[in-house]
Amino acid sequence: MTHARKDQVCLESTPYYHVINRCVRRSFLCGWDKLTGKDYSHRKQWLLDRIDHLLGSFSIHLCAHAVMSNHYHLVVYIDSESPRHWTTEEIIARYGRIHSTQRIQDLLNRSSELTESERHEADKTLETWRERLFSLSWFEKCLNEHIAHSANKEDKVTGRFWQGRFKSQPLLDDAALVTCMAYVDLNPIRAGMAQSLEESDFTSIQQRLKQYIEQQKAKPDPLDASVCGKITEQDAYGKKKAAFDGKSMPLMPMLCQTTSVDRPVTLPISQRDYILLIDATGRVIQEGKSGHIHDKVPPVLCGLGIDPAQWIQSIKEFEKRFPSAIGAIEALEAYLDKLAARCWCVGKRYCGEVFG
Repeated sequence: MTHARKDQVCLESTPYYHVINRCVRRSFLCGWDKLTGKDYSHRKQWLLDRIDHLLGSFSIHLCAHAVMSNHYHLVVYIDSESPRHWTTEEIIARYGRIHSTQRIQDLLNRSSELTESERHEADKTLETWRERLFSLSWFEKCLNEHIAHSANKEDKVTGRFWQGRFKSQPLLDDAALVTCMAYVDLNPIRAGMAQSLEESDFTSIQQRLKQYIEQQKAKPDPLDASVCGKITEQDAYGKKKAAFDGKSMPLMPMLCQTTSVDRPVTLPISQRDYILLIDATGRVIQEGKSGHIHDKVPPVLCGLGIDPAQWIQSIKEFEKRFPSAIGAIEALEAYLDKLAARCWCVGKRYCGEVFG
């Protein structure tokens, strides 16, 4: 049964969400269409450019992304606190990058002459804009409308480009967040579109790996030398390294910024541990193995409370196992308690097996 968006997005429960949107019928978001012989790969950059543009306005940050042939995945962090501290000028500047703000600017320019009703209208509009700038629905609207319009114009057609608005999935704790990010980053490898992380074009793991290699070239760390270049199993797991070191990983480089209340936005895993975890998982998936992960992989799974024995199947069958909210049983029950319209969550049994 389909649930209203207000019954899915609950910022009191979690600021992290997995977003998916697919093209309608045979429409191509990007990639090579074998039937028509057309190459739509250039549209991948359209999507990332638009996301970059919107993130400069919205109080939303990107944790992970993957652009596939007929759909895309985003893992986002919604910062609902920062907009409360934005000034009127900042709200107008941010909102003005995506929509016209001329009417309100005209009203504010003659603030001394405004009637009570006009002043009320201006205040109400500014408050609406403030809320929209941390709204996942509004972010997706601004993203999808722009891409659909551009694609239809290029194809010289009209009508729907997307199957629907979008699907969102609450990620209720750190373990759920890392699991979902891994699933998103490994999409091209599971689909057979890439053979390594370096070849996984238009994914966040490729971008993180490139950034990490550049950082190591500028300031080498002997312990992290194995992460640079082609990661081999012997090098990657033969180094002495403590268990999960507790260091946090920044959001995507293009979005790694400090909020207006000076709170750095980070992820609950170190960059090195995350890259090694994704590399190890990708190798197991690629080789068609099941049931276990390399026994020398950084013990970040245990540190996050994830059952290593369930990890590979969770990534392979993520959409089947976790079609709704994902997290530990306690987090799921707290989430459902806050949504009076729902009392059960599909996939709860698997969440109990994987996250406890």
